[in-house]
Amino acid sequence: MRYRILIADDETKIIQLIEQLGHWEELGIEIVAVCNDGAEAITQIRALKPDIVLTDIKMPNYDGIQLIEKTREAGIDSHFIVLSGYKYFDYARSAIQLGVVDYLLKPLDEAQLNKTLKKTCLMIEEKQQINIENQQLANYKRQEQERMNEKLVHYLMDMDGMCLKDFPDVQALNQAYHTDFEDGCFRCVYITIDLDSLLGGVESLFSEKLMDSMAAIFKGRCRYVSVSEKRGTIILLNYAGTKRDDIKQAISALYYSIKNLTEIYGNFILNLGVSLEKETVSLLSQALKEAIVAEWGRLIFFSDRVLEYDQVKALPRFEVRDLVNTQMEEDLKNCIRYFQFEEMGALFAQLYKAAQHYSNFYPGDMYDLMMYLENQILPIHIKQESHEEWERTCYELAVAYKKARSFFELLKIQYLYLEKWLREKLKEMQVNQGKPVDETKKYIQEHYAESLSLDTFADKFQLTSTYFSKLFKAEVGIGFSEYVIHIRIEKAKDLLLRTNESIKTISRMVGYPDDKYFARIFKKQVGIKPSDFRKVYTGGGAL
Repeated sequence: MRYRILIADDETKIIQLIEQLGHWEELGIEIVAVCNDGAEAITQIRALKPDIVLTDIKMPNYDGIQLIEKTREAGIDSHFIVLSGYKYFDYARSAIQLGVVDYLLKPLDEAQLNKTLKKTCLMIEEKQQINIENQQLANYKRQEQERMNEKLVHYLMDMDGMCLKDFPDVQALNQAYHTDFEDGCFRCVYITIDLDSLLGGVESLFSEKLMDSMAAIFKGRCRYVSVSEKRGTIILLNYAGTKRDDIKQAISALYYSIKNLTEIYGNFILNLGVSLEKETVSLLSQALKEAIVAEWGRLIFFSDRVLEYDQVKALPRFEVRDLVNTQMEEDLKNCIRYFQFEEMGALFAQLYKAAQHYSNFYPGDMYDLMMYLENQILPIHIKQESHEEWERTCYELAVAYKKARSFFELLKIQYLYLEKWLREKLKEMQVNQGKPVDETKKYIQEHYAESLSLDTFADKFQLTSTYFSKLFKAEVGIGFSEYVIHIRIEKAKDLLLRTNESIKTISRMVGYPDDKYFARIFKKQVGIKPSDFRKVYTGGGAL
């Protein structure tokens, strides 16, 4: 690596001698400035921030000691080597107390100068390595704490507002999740930002600004944990009861601090949901649920504001089963399981109609309904996919939910997403599983005289009979049984025209042991009986 040095001495000849004696190229050192007095030297040090300063102990304006002190005051971490005559040795000792690398006595010795320069370069390299290692350690600790914070929030989400019996006090929670909460008050803030209107490619920078705003407002006021997850940003606040009013003001200040970013990033919709105050850590999950419910108040009240749980807690309630009974649940699952788009649309139309009655009800019940649909209905197919597929699906839905401004819109988003996802999944399956359908068609065409069962083919390809039936019809355009009949009748028509075999024989040849049943099927498909078909197209033949 390259090192930068500034040389300061009021004697030009000494500077020239230093320039001549130093093994600059060998040591990888570049002389960036030479100065003849302390004032000039400190100006250049502030501007250039050299790695090494080699300075005389006695100079005009500022001596070497003052130069070191002013450099330290400026927060510049240059490594000092001082030059001293014997009569100024007391100064040199003072310099040593200020942490200089070494001092050199005049007259200068080439070997001693280069030995000291080399030692200084090694010290700089070691210090940089230590700094790198310390930074890596700090990054690891920060990432580990972020991971623990996420783990804590996921635990609180999973508890869904229930009391934390496993953590009756702050100490137990701190030990489990490496937090530093204290006894006092707790509150949760839930932030959602519709970033679609932001200038492209600035989401990560915006997130940094959001974190900066939180740190500027909450540090020194309270302890806090913040986590950004798929649906928004969660902040857990811990503070003394005496700071209650201060925290309320801080939450309001956070809202306006974030809104001020519109001048830089363009317009966006911002909502803050705020829980009630809790006096025990065991109610943290309840606080989180309240903050989420408060934010979902945007489905009832105007959005782009701070919403307190107090504003929604007294609204009328409903149960999930009021909108989705067990029969509808099973019907919805079947729609997704068997790709029944029309039926699914009809079921959601029923939901839309019912939702009109509950549009001004408690938003927490709306949240519970959406989580129910997401966790009970969606996984019919997705649960068989990878964890990444499930996470991606949940993330896409969460982003979509933030756009909703009413209960109706929320259900519409759910339906449109489900329909889009199912059509993509069906298309994907048709591409990936087109081979089973092609193989089945080929087998039917070659073995039409045999007993043919859809279940046999479904088992062969390890698919459910219902799903394979849907897949076959989507690929071929008609159902399995219709296709078998079509192939058999086409073969029968060919045999009737090309051979003199009896109707009874032809019936068995195309897979129908009962010639009377064959005749009925033939007439249904062709419009006339087999015997009449032969007469019309050949002018006769054996019966």
